[in-house]
Parts: sequence; C-alpha cells; structure tokens
Amino acid sequence: MSAVEVISIAGSMLSFLGVLIAISQIRKTRRAAEAAQNATDKTQKLIARNVLLQDISACTTAIEEVKALIRSKRYEASLLRVTDLNTQLIRLRYLKSNDAGLADIPFQEIVTQMSMLREMLEQSLNQKTSDLRPAHVNGILSRISDQLNAWIGKNRYVAKEGASND
Repeated sequence: MSAVEVISIAGSMLSFLGVLIAISQIRKTRRAAEAAQNATDKTQKLIARNVLLQDISACTTAIEEVKALIRSKRYEASLLRVTDLNTQLIRLRYLKSNDAGLADIPFQEIVTQMSMLREMLEQSLNQKTSDLRPAHVNGILSRISDQLNAWIGKNRYVAKEGASND
C-alpha cells in the first residue's frame, strides 16, 4: 500500500470518526434542548398556577370587603365591589377550560349567586326600604369564600410541592 492510500484511508477513518462525534454532540444538544423546554413548560405552569392562586385570593378578599360593606349598609359601595368581583369570577370561569384544576370550583353557581346579589343590591338602592338581610347575604358570601379558600388551600400545597420537586 502506498503512502497516499494510507493517508487516504486514515483521512476517511478520521472523517468517519468526526461524523460520529458530531452526531453524538447533536444528540446531546437535542436532549439538553428538550430538557430545557420541559423545565420551561413546568416553570410556566407553576407561574400560571401561582398567578391563579393570587387571583382567587383577591376574590376572597373582595368577598370579605363586600360582607363588611353590607353589614354597614353601604349598598352602593358593595354593589360596585360585587360587580367587580363578578367580572373577576367570569374571567376565571373562562380560564377553567385551560386549567383542569379549576374544575373543582363551581363557577357557574358562584357567578349566578353573585348576579342575584347584584340584583338585590340594585333593588335596595332603588327602594327606600330594604328587604336585604345582611346575615343571609353574608352567609351566601361565606359559602362562596369557603369554596374558593378550599381550592386555594389544595392548590397552594400542589404549587409548593411542584416547586420543591425542581
């Protein structure tokens, strides 16, 4: 075998080895990119869950404000807060299709109750005498708040567990 043939064979073998190394590096890079994508997806879901927890916590805070306003017979202010709260709850209800965890919250029932409360408050504002019974209304609001707080409690634990698995 001539020197040229030896060099040619050695060059071919080195080229083949280079191709194998390149394929190996490409596979490692692909696995790293997939792992990064998975981590990004997990982080995005965790952030979305935490934002949702904050939104629902804000709803429970608003419910407590409405209860205080109704107890003090400040129906106009409570009507404004109930309207805002209803808007928030409707927005959250439409997020429900994107987040299976929200299935635990009976949004339709809650929104219906809030709409009925809004109507009662509007009637109380339009009439000189009010048939609104604060204890009854606050009982309804407390049940709504309890449902939301139960979801918060369950999902706060899930969110913390997801964060600690990283």
